[in-house]
Amino acid sequence: MRRERNDFIKELVSGKITIPKEVDVKETGWKIMINRITDGGSVAHMNAVYGFYGIENAYEAKEEEKERIEKEFAEISQEKQMLILLTRTAEPYEAADYYGHYEKGMKCLRDFYRLLQQMGFSFRSLEELKILNGTHELYTQETEDEH
Repeated sequence: MRRERNDFIKELVSGKITIPKEVDVKETGWKIMINRITDGGSVAHMNAVYGFYGIENAYEAKEEEKERIEKEFAEISQEKQMLILLTRTAEPYEAADYYGHYEKGMKCLRDFYRLLQQMGFSFRSLEELKILNGTHELYTQETEDEH
């Protein structure tokens, strides 16, 4: 799911896909970001940007490469910056908890996908949608004993 999402956002950033005027990326993006922060999740930082551009370990990356990415990131619109930051920060650490239950932190990721869908993103399979909304058969049902 992440690869398709990143590919879609790369097309938005490059201008191949245009962000519709009626989609308020900044306002919706900030709501998602604030919800993610307040639920104990991640915070936006440059490592999310580096990761979007393919650098998974910023400490091992060459300074020239990081500077190139930082310059490129600084030159794009705030809407596109928000989308790049949300690619990583909207994700919970896990889709399921220790018991295999649907992780409630997935709400931010679901909200992010709704935003992307307003811009034309679509899921390639029903399986992906089921994982995202918690209805996939791989999730277990909560029992009273687990609380």
